[in-house]
Amino acid sequence: MKFLYLLLISTLTFGQGYKITYSLSFPLDTLHPEIKSNEEFLLLADNTKSQFISFLKFQKDSLIKISRNDKSRVGEIMDKWKKAQKSHFRFIYEENANNKIYTEKFTGSSYGYILPQVKFSWKIEDSTKTILGYNCQKATTNFNGNSYEAWFSNSVDIYKGPYIFNALPGLILLVKDTKNIFEFRI
Repeated sequence: MKFLYLLLISTLTFGQGYKITYSLSFPLDTLHPEIKSNEEFLLLADNTKSQFISFLKFQKDSLIKISRNDKSRVGEIMDKWKKAQKSHFRFIYEENANNKIYTEKFTGSSYGYILPQVKFSWKIEDSTKTILGYNCQKATTNFNGNSYEAWFSNSVDIYKGPYIFNALPGLILLVKDTKNIFEFRI
């Protein structure tokens, strides 16, 4: 049986908070959406801010930070960095009380912009199911011309989810578009 692990983390960036792993299922080629790939993402969150980042990017960024702090290991760290798998997604999505910031790296430079506040109009439905031992309830919404279905648990006191999805009365454990092209799942 799988369990949802909500790890209490302590970092300079996020203080005391949560580290939640999501798996994104997505097509590598829009002409063949039936052929899927998967990539892991991290939601790092506390009461005041959150960050959503590819696990592969998080690993590479961590290696760079280690090499900056321990110059004697630069060669070893850079070898690991070169061998590390590359992410299909170079973005970092960050949210705090004032802004939602989307940052992407191109050719070694970071480019970011502040996103307009996304106000999801969730319709909470009566449908329920169990995901990883948590009782979840279904919610649906439309965003940018697409319809989405989310499953959230109000027994987890976090009002966030993967990427830009949030504002449900509990943690979003699964969200997907109704065409089954993209799916985020804990």
